[in-house]
Amino acid sequence: MHRIINTIKIDGPKGSFSFIRQGGGWQIEQPVQTEGDESSINSLLSTLTNMKKDREFAIEENELANFGLKNPILTVRLEDNHGVEEVLHYGDETNIESKIFVSKIDTLIYT
Repeated sequence: MHRIINTIKIDGPKGSFSFIRQGGGWQIEQPVQTEGDESSINSLLSTLTNMKKDREFAIEENELANFGLKNPILTVRLEDNHGVEEVLHYGDETNIESKIFVSKIDTLIYT
């Protein structure tokens, strides 16, 4: 199954942004509807899809706040050409090596 990301949605401190692949390029749907800069959006997508995890660990749901994930700083949603959505929640920076706590599933954390 070949996976192509068709939709990127970002909710963060600077607002909500939505990008949709249409034809051979990208359209910005939010905060305004206009043609997107293909190079910039492809670069963003590459960064999001090529992140590497350093480690992963499970926590209890009541521990989410300890990692900045009860109210994430940033939430990214990627939807592919099969309608499968992947959601990433970005929390606090780690105390060592300036990494970020990220969760895909509420209680499984990645750095």
